[in-house]
Order: sequence, then structure tokens, then C-alpha cells
Amino acid sequence: MAFCKECGGALPEDGSPCPCTSQQSPPDNASTHHRFPLAAIPVILIVALVALLIILLSVGDFILPERIPLFNKKLVPIATAVTENGTTVVKWGYADKNGKTVIDTKFEMAREFASNGLAPVKQNGLWGYINKKGDFTVAVQFEEAEPFTSSGFACIKQNGSWGYINRRGSVVINPQFDSAYPFARNGLALVSIGGKYGYINTEGVYVIEPRFDAARPFDDNGYAAVLALSHWGMIDKHGDWVINPQFEAIESFADNDLALVMKEGKYGFINRDGMYTVAPTYEYAESFSEGLALVKKDGKYGFIDKNGVVVIAPTYTMAGSFAENGLAAVQSAANADLWGYINKKGEVVIAAQYTEAHTFKNGYAATKKDGSYAFIDKKGTTVLRLDADYLHVSDFMSDGYMLAVRVDATTGESTYHIFSKNGDINEAGYLFVLPRSLTDGPEIPRGTH
Repeated sequence: MAFCKECGGALPEDGSPCPCTSQQSPPDNASTHHRFPLAAIPVILIVALVALLIILLSVGDFILPERIPLFNKKLVPIATAVTENGTTVVKWGYADKNGKTVIDTKFEMAREFASNGLAPVKQNGLWGYINKKGDFTVAVQFEEAEPFTSSGFACIKQNGSWGYINRRGSVVINPQFDSAYPFARNGLALVSIGGKYGYINTEGVYVIEPRFDAARPFDDNGYAAVLALSHWGMIDKHGDWVINPQFEAIESFADNDLALVMKEGKYGFINRDGMYTVAPTYEYAESFSEGLALVKKDGKYGFIDKNGVVVIAPTYTMAGSFAENGLAAVQSAANADLWGYINKKGEVVIAAQYTEAHTFKNGYAATKKDGSYAFIDKKGTTVLRLDADYLHVSDFMSDGYMLAVRVDATTGESTYHIFSKNGDINEAGYLFVLPRSLTDGPEIPRGTH
């Protein structure tokens, strides 16, 4: 496995493209910064769009990170197919947690509501913002529009350039950038101009001049990964190097203050001084989770501690990182390549029996057995079972909801369904469900394997 040369994230081992190529465009190509266009489209394109969204949904760790809910302000964007002038097009609106459409599907596109109660929608080719009643509070006028963030600002595109507005729709930072990203916790936002990347403050003043070939937003540790002279390093909020550019890729520091890096095609870990604590000797690795890191050696997977000591020997054909409940999904040739779950001592807690097993998220894990998906708790007890028509599922989100794609065995038609532990909130389903912005978020896609 290798890191993506575009975004620096870990590539899937199955040879599939990095998620950034179809979901989050990395900030080294201004023309691809923003999400793929989901507008009112002819029916001839619906099948292709369904296929793309299924792919996006299947990469659950990137599209639906566990720290956010599926619903925002108790609403989620949904789409239906409608006929206009003899042509079938996709229209977007919003549904509530009971599955009821509370804002009619009348927009060309809709994105999630922010904490300020506003959501960007597209109408007549331009974007504006509505409230939870579906009324416009900011008139349609932008070529592109992102959801508001906790900074109180939203990224918008006008006259071909990106800038920022406040909740009243007033421009607070004039559109002037080739790409623009939300403000990080430290008050700085990543922007690009003329092919170079830098960081501005909330007044639109450069704090770090655009001089990097590629960059990522600042993380919660106060560091940003940047590319200089074809190597990745990290800078602080002043633009000073805290980790000199020397790696082919680098991830954010984990809770134990160690960061995953790649050097000469091998994976290791460094501390905040940039010193190796685990030499780059592994074929694959993931960031530390629950005190252990997943690593691959000689084609097998195991786990190490922060000192590089092997805690669970690399004997598994495949494995996932440990979840908050202390369990990790593992696959073993000794068990006919079926999946089960082990604890941090390497002891089997849930016997190998699944053809597919996800990492536990928000208390539950998606598993597949006998051709059907089921969600289990940490004891292996099934809490929700789906029929075989459901071909793709997300993980449970922090608000207790998940997404599933159902493909009708007779017609081949796909529908999106929202489930709680009690079942489907709308048995008819939706043409599409868009749970969150596809380009928003400083997370580095690790890929699947």
C-alpha cells in the first residue's frame, strides 16, 4: 500500500483510487477543490450518479466520520426524481427523523444545515441560503456555496473566485482566491492563489503567505501538513517548520503525540520533535487508536504499541484498527478468511463468522453474513438486520442513524434508506441522501484495505 501523491492520504490496498479523487478534492488543484455537481440532471445520468454515490457511501470512514450526526438541525438533504417539461430531473429537499419531507424537493441541490440554522441550496443555477422553514435568508447569487462553520463564515464563489460571507450574506472577505477552505480552530483558513497555498485570518489578511505547493487545513493540534520541494512536513500557526519537509506523506498527530509518516515507501511514526519512535519498516500502517497501531509486516497484519513493541503478532490476512470499545476486526486464513473481533490482548471476543466486518462506530459494527448485513454490539448480539437487497451500508452515526443502499432485485432500481436501531424511518426510501458536504473536513482519508 502507498500514500496518495495528491492528498498524502493512505491509498486503499485493493488498488482502487484514493477517496480524494471522487469525494474530497485535495487542495493542490484549485479547479477540483469543490464537490462534484449534483444538480437537476437528465434521467439518463441518474444511473451513473447512483453508482458514484454508492461508491462514496461504501467508504464509510471518509464520508461519514463518527464524530458527526447524520442529521444536522434534525434535517438531512434528500432527493427525488420529478418530471419537468417532459424530462426527469433530480430535485432536493429535506427530511426529518421521522422520514417526513418537511422542505419540499424543489431545489437543484441542497447541502446540510449548519449550527446557525442555515443551509446552502441551488436554484436557477445559483446558490443561496435557506432557514429551516425553507425560506431564503440569503438570496441566490453565488456560483458555489459551502455550509456555514463554527467560525460564523461560509465559503462562497462569485465571479470565478472564492471568498467568505457572514450569516447575513454580507461579504466579509472579498472573493479573490482560487480555492478557499473553512477556518480552523486556530482562526486560520487555507486558501490558494496562483497555484500556491497559504493561510489567512478572519480579516482576510495573510498570516502565512501562499508559498506551498500543496497544503491541508490546520488540525486540532495546531499543525498543518504542507508540501515543499516535493516533501511533506508540518508548520505551526506562524508558518514556522515544526517538522521539516522530508516525508512522502504524513498524517496528523494522534492522542499519544505520534504521527504516521511514509519514507521511501515504508511506514513509521515520529514524535513532535520529528524524531522516529518507530522506524519506517512497515509495508502498511494506520494511526494509533486506543493505544495500538495497526501495521503490516511480511504480508500479515498485527499491532504495535507507541514504543514499537509488537503487542499482537502479525498473523492476520486483514485487520482494522481498534475501536473505542477495545475491539478490532480481524480476518484469518485459519478461519477460512472469515472475520471476527479480538481485544487488545489478541483474545477472540466475537468468533470469526462474517464475510465482512466494519470497525465499531458509536457502539455498533456493520457485519455481513450469509449475504446480508447486520449490526452487532460489542457482545456480538444483532441489534439490526437488513435483507439481502441492501448492498451498501454506512456506520451508525453519533445521533443513532445510518444509511443503506437498497437495490431492487427485480427492477434494479436503487434507493437510499435511513435506519435507526428500530428500523427504516421511510420504507419507500429516497433517490439520494446527502449526509454532509463531500469536500468539507480536515480529515486525511486513510483508505480501506
